[in-house]
Amino acid sequence: MRTRTQRQGRSHDAERGPASGAFSLIETLVVIAIVALLVSLLLPALGAARRAARLTQCSTQLQQMGVSSASYAVDHKEFIWNYSWRVAHAQASEFVDLRNVSTDMDAQRSQYVDVFRRLTTRPLNPEATLLPQILYGHFVLFDYLAARLPEPVYTCPSDRVRLAWARNVDDYMAGLTPPYPSGVGTPIPAGHRNTRWAFSSSYEVTISAFDGMQSSTLPTDIGRRLRNLPTNHFFFAPTGPWRLNQQTLNLVSFPSQKVFLHEGHARHGSVETYYAYPGASVNLLLFDGSTQYRNNKDSSRGWDPWAPTNPDGYQYDYLPDAWEPRARSATGRDRVYGYYRYTRHGLRGVDLGPDPAP
Repeated sequence: MRTRTQRQGRSHDAERGPASGAFSLIETLVVIAIVALLVSLLLPALGAARRAARLTQCSTQLQQMGVSSASYAVDHKEFIWNYSWRVAHAQASEFVDLRNVSTDMDAQRSQYVDVFRRLTTRPLNPEATLLPQILYGHFVLFDYLAARLPEPVYTCPSDRVRLAWARNVDDYMAGLTPPYPSGVGTPIPAGHRNTRWAFSSSYEVTISAFDGMQSSTLPTDIGRRLRNLPTNHFFFAPTGPWRLNQQTLNLVSFPSQKVFLHEGHARHGSVETYYAYPGASVNLLLFDGSTQYRNNKDSSRGWDPWAPTNPDGYQYDYLPDAWEPRARSATGRDRVYGYYRYTRHGLRGVDLGPDPAP
C-alpha cells in the first residue's frame, strides 16, 4: 500500500510536466550573441598582445646584432662590420670565377657571393650594380651568431614575407610558387634577385657605416656621396666615383643618437607600411648597442647628400615591389624622406634629436 507521502509526490510530478534539459531557441540565440560579443572584445586585445610580443622579439634580435657588432669591432681594430675585401682578397677566393675583379667594389660583391656559396652550397653570381652592404651585410657576422642561411635572427618576426621565403626556400629558389601569405607575390625575378632575396635581412644598415664620404664636410666630396635614385627606393649603385669601405667606431660622435640598423618596413602597427613615411614607427639599433621603437616624426630627416643645404633633406620615391606594402597614393608611388639612411655629417651626426647645422 502506498503511503500518503508517495501519492503526494506523484501528484506534484504530474503538475510540473515532463522534465527537459534542452535550451529554447531564444536562449540559444542569447548565448551565441554573448559569445560573439566576447570574441569581438577579445580579438583586438589578442592581436595587440601578439604585436607587442613580436616587437619585443624584434628588439631582442637587434640587441643580439649589437652584441655581435661589438665582438666584431674588438677582433677587427674597431671596424664596423660589413664587406671589407679588396682586389687582393678576391684573388684568394676558393671560387675561381670570383677572383677576376679590377675594383674594390667588385671585390666586395665577390666577398658577398663567396659567403653565400659557402653557407648555402647554392649557386649565385655577382651582380654588377648590386650594393650588398645594405640588406646582405649581415653575412659577415656568421662567425659571431650562426653559420647558416637563412638565419632567423636577421628576420623580424613580423616580416611575414621573408619568413615565408625562408620556410619554402628550396621551392622559391627553384622558381616554383610556395604558399606565400595571402596577397604576397614573388619579388621581381630579374637576374639573380629571385635567388638572393630569400636570404636578405629585414634590417637596413645605415649608409655611413660603409661610405666614408657621408661623414665628409668637404664641398669637393658632395658628388662622391652615395645615395639611391630619387625615383626608386632600392639600392643599386650605378657606375660612379664611390669607394665603399668599412668605417671605424671612433668616428661615431653621438652613439646614443646615431642609428646603425633600422627596419625596412614599419611592421609592428595594425597596418604594415614602408618605413620612411612621416609618422611611421620602426625598431632601431643605435651605435651604443641600445634599441628604440621610434616614430619618425620625432627623428631627424637627415640631409640630401648631393644638396646639403636643402632644408627638406633627401626625398625619394617609394615605388613598391610586388611583395611590399602598397603605396598610400592612388598613383602607386609616394614621396618619402631619407630617415636614418642619410644623416647630416654621417657617423658624426645624429638621427635622434635636432638636425645639426650644415
